[in-house]
Amino acid sequence: MTRLVEIIFNELEKRNMSARSLAFAVGVDPATISNLKNRPEIEIKFLNMLAIIRYLFPKDEYRLMEMYIRSICMPKNIQYALEYCSIHRLQDTLKYLLGLDVQNIVTKEWIRIYSYIYNLQTNHEFIQSLRKEYVATQEMKVFTRIIEIYYYYYKHNYKTFFTLNEQLEHDINEIVDDYIRKMYSYRLILLYANSNFYKGDVEVCRYYAEKGISYNIDQFKTANAYLTIGLSYIYESYDRAISNLIRCKELLMDIGKVEFANDIESKSIAFTKNYWSTDLDTIKTNDISEQAHLCIKLGEKEKALALLQQIEDKTPFTYYYMGLALDGEEGRKYLYQSIKGFKKKEDFHFIHLPILELKRRGEPDYILEAFL
Repeated sequence: MTRLVEIIFNELEKRNMSARSLAFAVGVDPATISNLKNRPEIEIKFLNMLAIIRYLFPKDEYRLMEMYIRSICMPKNIQYALEYCSIHRLQDTLKYLLGLDVQNIVTKEWIRIYSYIYNLQTNHEFIQSLRKEYVATQEMKVFTRIIEIYYYYYKHNYKTFFTLNEQLEHDINEIVDDYIRKMYSYRLILLYANSNFYKGDVEVCRYYAEKGISYNIDQFKTANAYLTIGLSYIYESYDRAISNLIRCKELLMDIGKVEFANDIESKSIAFTKNYWSTDLDTIKTNDISEQAHLCIKLGEKEKALALLQQIEDKTPFTYYYMGLALDGEEGRKYLYQSIKGFKKKEDFHFIHLPILELKRRGEPDYILEAFL
């Protein structure tokens, strides 16, 4: 803290600025600035220090705030610091805060809960630990790598996912134990199917999904494979899309997954019927987005927009439907927002929804192809 105080007062000297002028500029009591230098035992409030640093050193905020944070003791300051470090991803200082041995019960709770967001934000440490794990058997050497690709798959980091997979299939085939080899292969096949779906490579996606179905290991995963195949046909064939989705729903019903089956009916099947403007009178959905989609197909665009406005957490699909419901520049704006959302999620299958609509409206191909 001593070094930070020196930096602040050296800056004031450079600017020929008094402590009182600084206090007035940042909206704090003049005694706050005075105490920084003359009464260092009095811990300055977090928000006051933040205001000072942002005023004097806007380009060096994080480094100087980290210096301050590593000197604080007051419970409220620590609580504010936890949120500050988390939101700004100052992971080293957040880790330092999480290691503090505090007595305040409330602050203890804050530290405990913020440890979860830290682990979420820094799962790379989990991966690094996993990579350092010593394993002797071939099976566990392979399985640690399978765990790693699950991590990148769930993070939608498909580039790393596919890089890590290059040797994995070969190594699985080298496993002697038939059961373990088959189960690990099954895991990888289903991951390949889903990742290639989002990559936009539908032929490869279908190949692996169908291969996964042939293993006949897990009916829930088999149903998911039919779902993947069905949605992969969304731009090509209504009949193939809907037949695979219906098979998915039937399998889910067979194994008692009624809630999941109803979700397929309400979302994926309704979406497919809406997209193809086919069998609209048979649509059964309680999903607001698909209700709006149906309204658009029936020409009730104002009603569709009213429904879409009810959705708080808007997705790329929401913006796609809003784009469909609006003509002209406003509709075009939402369609581009949809494209950006799908691209951010690395979803190169459904990104074609807004792209195809913009093409239909006359948008040049060379502009739209830049997003793929």
